[in-house]
Amino acid sequence: MEIIKFSYNWNGKLCNKAFTTIRLHNPRKYIKDNVYNIELNNEILGQAKLIDIKTITPANLNNYISFLDTGYSPNETQKILTTMYKNVSFERVLFDFCLLNYCTPILTPSASSLSEIIIETLKTLISKNNRTPEIVLMKELKQGINTVFQNELKTMAEVGIIKMGSTINDEYIKLNT
Repeated sequence: MEIIKFSYNWNGKLCNKAFTTIRLHNPRKYIKDNVYNIELNNEILGQAKLIDIKTITPANLNNYISFLDTGYSPNETQKILTTMYKNVSFERVLFDFCLLNYCTPILTPSASSLSEIIIETLKTLISKNNRTPEIVLMKELKQGINTVFQNELKTMAEVGIIKMGSTINDEYIKLNT
């Protein structure tokens, strides 16, 4: 089975049931209805089906594509892609904008993946709120972390690992008694 590798979880997208990715155009690899192993830093997160694919140019990077895929503006996304694909001429490059949907449960991110999400959240908060007092940043970060954990608890409940409706505190208490 083909693998789609990620070295970074842009916008936390790999923790969602459906997500997008922008890849160099490759009609032999990215094929509608194919199923791929999704890998983050050499860790398989699950299998996802390619639901739809659009071939685009850098000029097609709009707010919808850019913010959903990377969490950044079209200009920032183009800078990210330029860094990722250093030896590519952006005047003639084509990208595949792929929409994927997990067909197996998403595995709970490892500590390193979760740390990556936390670090990215901190960077985003700091860049958006450079003058915001630390207490506000910590409150927003706590809300972000709680959202990630709630999504993970929901996934674990869906596959029968824990009881539906469990909270973070319920599971923490069970683990420590």
